[in-house]
Amino acid sequence: MEEAQQLQASHREELGKEHALKRELQQSVVTCKQQNEDDHKRILELESNQRELMEKLHVVEARQERNKMELQNLRSENQDGGTIRFNQEKEVGESRLRIATLQQQVEDKDSMIESMKELLETTGEQKAANESSLEMCPR
Repeated sequence: MEEAQQLQASHREELGKEHALKRELQQSVVTCKQQNEDDHKRILELESNQRELMEKLHVVEARQERNKMELQNLRSENQDGGTIRFNQEKEVGESRLRIATLQQQVEDKDSMIESMKELLETTGEQKAANESSLEMCPR
């Protein structure tokens, strides 16, 4: 009988250990389930963040492409502006040369007019002297 009691005590002890192990395993299952739910929520959040970031990436890439096009257009306009500026500076140089030539022609003509005035004065004086001398001559 003592052996039966020992067996029962041993059996109760084993049942207690199994019961404690069962509680530990149940608690572990609950913890794992909770961790699994938390992980699943975290995965959903990360996937949502990934979608948002991908959308932002597409927006940034599209903006970058527009900026590249705008930069290319601006470079082209700048190059065209440089060509226009070069041509305008060339025209300005040619105009300055024409103006200098015309100014020289004006100065030459002014000088010629001045010479002609002097010649006219001299001729007028000579004419007056000739007329005066003709009036003094007897006829």
